[in-house]
Order: sequence, then structure tokens, then C-alpha cells
Amino acid sequence: MSAGIQSAAYRVSAFRWKLVFLLALWVTLFLLLLPGEAILSLKIWVASWLPYAQMLHESSVTDNSDKWVHFSLFAVLGALAARIWLGQRAHNAALLGLVALAIGTECIQHFIPGRSASFGDFAIDIVGLAAGSIVMQMRERRAAPARLSASGGGSGGR
Repeated sequence: MSAGIQSAAYRVSAFRWKLVFLLALWVTLFLLLLPGEAILSLKIWVASWLPYAQMLHESSVTDNSDKWVHFSLFAVLGALAARIWLGQRAHNAALLGLVALAIGTECIQHFIPGRSASFGDFAIDIVGLAAGSIVMQMRERRAAPARLSASGGGSGGR
């Protein structure tokens, strides 16, 4: 593949990853800023689709489901930020922006009916962000030698 074609393919791929990041950001904001009543309705709707939902509820497995949601949302954002901007100054800026997002959403939740600000949620957001970013960085470092050998030793793009 010529360098121009590789460069064009990289730009298209990078653009698609940025769209996925924006979609994940929108979903995160939507879910974290829903009123408490809507969250309860959403939980009931999701549970109606799950087999054995009543048994899960009775076993207290779902007691910390909100923490798992926070962790998952921010792990996805952290992984996508690392995938898109790893090795660039923009990666640190993106991570700082996501930390600001975690702080901001917790502060805003204080004013949303049925929601409350929680340091525990903020802490889990940061843990998820770090976990997603670290896992993606490890994946990218492991994949880099394979990309180099596949491209004939040249500079392969993501």
C-alpha cells in the first residue's frame, strides 16, 4: 500500500474512532444526567428483558449497579481516548477533560431530582477512566510490533 493511501485510510479510521468517542460521550452524559425517576424506569425496563432478574435482585448482586455503570461508562471513554490520542499531547488533555466531566456530572447531579452528588461515584469514574486507558495502552503497545511487521517495517498507522 502506498504512503498516500495508508495516510488516507488512517485519517478515515481516526475520524470513525472520534465519532464513536462522541457517541460514547453523548450516551454517558445522557445516562448520568437522567432524573432519578427515569433511572428507576430504565432499570425496570432492562430487568424486564433479563432472565432471572428477580433472583438477581433478591441476591443483592445489583446493590452497586450504579457503580458498575459509572465504571463502565468511563472505562469506555478512557479506552477510546487512549485509542484515538495515545502518544499525543491531546491524550493528556482528553483525560483531564474526562476528569472534569466526572466532576461536572457529579456536581450537576446534585440539582437533578432523585439524584445526588457522590464522591464514591466520582472515584469510580476515575478508576474506570484509568482502567480503560491503561488496558487500551497495553493493547496498542502489544499491537504496534505486529503493525510494523505487517507494513514492511515502515510506520504503520492505527
